[in-house]
Amino acid sequence: MARRSEAGLCRSSQSIWSEPQSEQLKAALELPNGASFYRCALQVNPYAYLLRHNVPTPYRSEAEYNAAIIEACITEGIKVIGVTDHYRVDESRELIQKARDAGLVAFLGFEAYTKDGVHFLCLFDQSEERKLASYIVSCSYRNGRRPERTNAGS
Repeated sequence: MARRSEAGLCRSSQSIWSEPQSEQLKAALELPNGASFYRCALQVNPYAYLLRHNVPTPYRSEAEYNAAIIEACITEGIKVIGVTDHYRVDESRELIQKARDAGLVAFLGFEAYTKDGVHFLCLFDQSEERKLASYIVSCSYRNGRRPERTNAGS
């Protein structure tokens, strides 16, 4: 028996869920509805960044630093990280691998900035990691020098 709803649509007076469900339908109903949200830390610096910029740190080695970063992520419920440094990627690879080994989603990338001082985080899927050096060159970073900044008002 069908009835008309307030919206003018026909509906069965019996729920479709009262009928036996196939295994496929049961499995589909177990899937999450809509979007999933994850806590992320998308600008994690590698240990070499701290050393290069004389950032005070209690960690004496890259291994110690990496372990502390991963432990903090797990403790804080962070599921996704992006490891970036200014136009550098090689120094981030160890932290990326350790994070992935610990079950985190880890994006390798670099931080680029324009001559006007605007900074961008460039994060890449694992399938693109081999191409990162060419992307850095494409951002006009050559010979260890960053892009020149313009003077204010020019």
